[in-house]
Amino acid sequence: MAGLAAGDDVVPATGTPLSIRAGVFTPAQVGQLHLGRDAFEATTRYVIGLDGPLTPERAEALAAAGVARLGYLPTYYWLADLSLATPEGLSALGFVTGVGVYREAWKIDEALRVPPAQRGFESDERRHLAATGQLAVRVWLFEGDTSAQVRKTLAELGGAVIEEERVANAVSVAAILPGLASVDRIASLGSVQFIEELPEFTARSNATVRWVVQSATPPNPSPVTPLYAGGLTGAGQIMGVIDGWLAHEHCSFIDTVNPIGPLHRKILAYNTPFGYNWHGTHVTGTAVGDAGDWSDTRGVAFGARLVFNIWPDVSEPSVYSRFDLHRQQGAFVHTNSWGNNLTNAYDGTCRAIDSIQWTYDDQLLVFAVTNSSAVRNPENAKNLLAVTASGGWPNVNTMCGTTGAGPTADGRRKPELAAPGCLTTSTIGQTGCAVSGQSGTSMATPAVAGVALLTRQYYINGLYPSGVANAADAFVPSGALIKATLVNSGTDMTGVTGYPSDREGWGRVLADDALYFAGDARRLLVHDVRNGTARALTTGKTLTQRFRVEPLPAQRLRVTLAYHDAPAMVGASLAPVNNLDLQVRSPSGVTYRGNVLAAGESIPGGSADAINNLEQILLANPEPGEWTISVIASAVNVGAQGYAFVITGNVHEVAACIADYNQSGGTPDDADVFAFFMDWAAGEPAADVNQSGGVPDDADVAFFFEAWAQGC
Repeated sequence: MAGLAAGDDVVPATGTPLSIRAGVFTPAQVGQLHLGRDAFEATTRYVIGLDGPLTPERAEALAAAGVARLGYLPTYYWLADLSLATPEGLSALGFVTGVGVYREAWKIDEALRVPPAQRGFESDERRHLAATGQLAVRVWLFEGDTSAQVRKTLAELGGAVIEEERVANAVSVAAILPGLASVDRIASLGSVQFIEELPEFTARSNATVRWVVQSATPPNPSPVTPLYAGGLTGAGQIMGVIDGWLAHEHCSFIDTVNPIGPLHRKILAYNTPFGYNWHGTHVTGTAVGDAGDWSDTRGVAFGARLVFNIWPDVSEPSVYSRFDLHRQQGAFVHTNSWGNNLTNAYDGTCRAIDSIQWTYDDQLLVFAVTNSSAVRNPENAKNLLAVTASGGWPNVNTMCGTTGAGPTADGRRKPELAAPGCLTTSTIGQTGCAVSGQSGTSMATPAVAGVALLTRQYYINGLYPSGVANAADAFVPSGALIKATLVNSGTDMTGVTGYPSDREGWGRVLADDALYFAGDARRLLVHDVRNGTARALTTGKTLTQRFRVEPLPAQRLRVTLAYHDAPAMVGASLAPVNNLDLQVRSPSGVTYRGNVLAAGESIPGGSADAINNLEQILLANPEPGEWTISVIASAVNVGAQGYAFVITGNVHEVAACIADYNQSGGTPDDADVFAFFMDWAAGEPAADVNQSGGVPDDADVAFFFEAWAQGC
C-alpha cells in the first residue's frame, strides 16, 4: 500500500488471530486499516479480516466495495485483491477488522529450511535429489495468476518443471529446485502464494474380516453376514485402488477370457505399467478380491470391480489427478493404504483430497493412518475417512500394536474408525491363489473401504427405508452419507481406554448396527443434502426435523452428522473452513450437542464443536417420545454447505411439513417458496412433493402452494 499520509486515521485492528503455517498472528500484527491512504496496490495481495463468518449478504457487500476474495484463511480472514477497493469503503462496511499485506515470509514451508540430506527420505529418487542438494517442491499461485512468471524464474535458476495442475481454482507447479537459496527467489515473485515440499509417499504397514466388519458374530456353524444376506456384495460398484503394483494375474483378479477393460470381471482399468507388489496385492484382495469361493481369496466387497494405479512419485502427476481419473472411470469409494510420514501439516495433498470430495461430493476417500505413534499425513485431511487397526478375532476390542493416534496438529479427531488389521490373511503372489497373513493399518483400511462400497450399494439398490431392495427408493448417496453411516456403526473397543478416543476414534466398524434390514429392531433414518444445492446451508441457517423414539424394544440412540468441508488454503494451520453443528432436543426439552460426551455417552450442556466435520450424539437409554434434530450453520465461509445425518435406534419419522421446504423448522415463508422453485426448475426429485413418482410438474406446484397456504 502507498505510504501513510499526514493525519491518517487508524482503525484499531480487532477480531481473531490469523492461523497459518508460518505462525499465529494477532489482528494488530496482521495489519490495521488506515483511512486517508492512497488506493491499494494492484500487484499486491492482501489479507482482510472480518469480525465473524461470511454470509451471502457480506459477500455481496465486499464485492460491491471492490474486494475480490481469493481464498479463506482461519479464522475469518480472506486473501484478497483490493485494487478496486478503498480504505474508506472497507471501513464503511462495519465488519472489516483490519487489512495487511500478505508477506513474503508467509510463503515458505519451514520444512524446506531443513537440509535435504536430513529429511529421512526412503526412495532412491528422493535420496539422490537430497544427496545433490536439490529440492522437490510444489509452488502454489494466487487464484487468477498464471505460471508464466514462475516458469521463467525456474528456467533462470536451472530448475525443472514436473507438472502443472489446477486444484480448487488455483494453479500449482511441481518443480525441482537446485538448492535452498532458490526457494527465497521463487517466494519473492508476486504470483506465488506458498511453496511446500513435494510429499514422499510410502506404504502403510479375509475370511474372518468379512464377518467381523458386518456383525462380529462368530460362525455357528456359518458366519453371520447380514449385508451379504441382504444381497449386498458390491455388484455393480467400482472401487478405486491406489497402492503398490497389483498382481493382475492372481486368481482373485484374473479373467481368463476378457482383457482388462469394460468386460473384465474384476479390473476395469490398470492405469500404470504392470508390476507386482505384495502390499498392493494384499490390500486389494481384502477390498474386492474374489476367486469364486469363501476362502481368504475373497474380499469384503467381492462382487465389485476396481480401477487401479500406484501412488505418485516425485516425477509423476499429483494425487488429485489420480483420484479424478478414477472418478471418471466410475469409482466412488477409494482405498488408500499409503501416506507421508515426514509431516503432519495440512499440505497440498490434504488440500487435493478435500477438494475432490468438496467438488464431487459423491466421492469418499478412505485412508490408513500411519503405523507410527502419531497421526501424520494425509490422514489429517478433513473429508477422508481415517482408519486404524484393531486386533483380529477374537481380540477385536484391542488395538493392533502401535498405530497413529490423534489429534491432528489443529486438534481434530483422527482416526475415525477401526477394523481388524492384525494378521489379516489375503492375496499374495504374482499368479496362482496364494494367501498370506499381514498386519497394520494398511490391512484394516481396505476392509472399511469394502464396507463403504456395500453401504453405497445399500442406498443405490433402494434398501432404505424399507430394508428390502425397492427400485423406487433408490438414490445416489453422497460420500458424507456413506461416512456418516459407517461412523454411526462404530462400536466401543473395550480394550482401549476412553470412548471416543484418539486411538480408536469412534470405534470398530460394525455395519449391521447402522444398516436396517427388514425385521431388525434397530431402525435407520437418513437425510442427505449436497454441497451448493438449494437445501445446503449458509451462515445463520438451521435445518430442523422431528423424529420419534419408541420405548420397546429398547435401543440406544445414535445420531451422526458428517459433511465434506471446503478445502483450506495452502499455508493455513487451521484446516476447518465451514462449521456445521449438530444438536438434538429430547421430548422433555434437554439439549445435547454433538461431540459433548462423558464416559462414552452424550451429556447436556457443553460447547458446540467448531473444528470437526464429523459429530455424534450417543444415548444408551433415550427418552421415548418426539425428538428434534437441528443442523446449525454456525459459519459457512465458502459456498453453501451440504451435509448428511444418520439416526439409528428404535426411531421413526414424524410426518414432515411439506410447505417448510427448506426444513428450517419455522413457519413456511418466502425462503421455502424460493427453495422449492429452485429444485422444481432443476427437476430435482425432492420437488415431487405430491409423490407422483414422475418429473416435478405443475401438479407439484399446486400441491406445494396448497400446503403453504395452510401453514404446513
